[in-house]
Amino acid sequence: MRTLMLVAGALLLVGCSSSGQPASAPTPPQGPTSVGPTGFHVAGSYETAVTLAGNTCKGITVQPNVTTVTHEPGSSSMTMTHAGQTYTGTVTRTGRFTTQPKPVDAGGGNVHTLGIAGGFSFTGFQARVSAVVTPENCRYTVIWVGTKDGQPNVLG
Repeated sequence: MRTLMLVAGALLLVGCSSSGQPASAPTPPQGPTSVGPTGFHVAGSYETAVTLAGNTCKGITVQPNVTTVTHEPGSSSMTMTHAGQTYTGTVTRTGRFTTQPKPVDAGGGNVHTLGIAGGFSFTGFQARVSAVVTPENCRYTVIWVGTKDGQPNVLG
């Protein structure tokens, strides 16, 4: 149960390299974009499918969750909330985003440090969530594919 909750929270993280730095984000899905009078906007609710893409840890499982993005039109700041964890990050006008690494105490003495990187499209987002687990000294990577509910994103 501890691992399941931690992994669900880690799904928004960026892939990590052996140096502990986030790996590059996957290419965002393609789709039409539009530019509104107030600038780009990606806030909303996204049904998020998740896939465990790499794992050197024991007992890691993943499950889909809704991801909620908070973003003021035109701002470079945003937050993503997924499985009860909120991640703070930045987003560009073209939809590329990254979050700051976030340590999550999973109990049992392990801390999962999660980071997320990806890109928004007109209808959703794709992201690579990477986790480094200490002191267990293992890693896992999760791919998120979010489909937006409601109005499409505005990019530009």
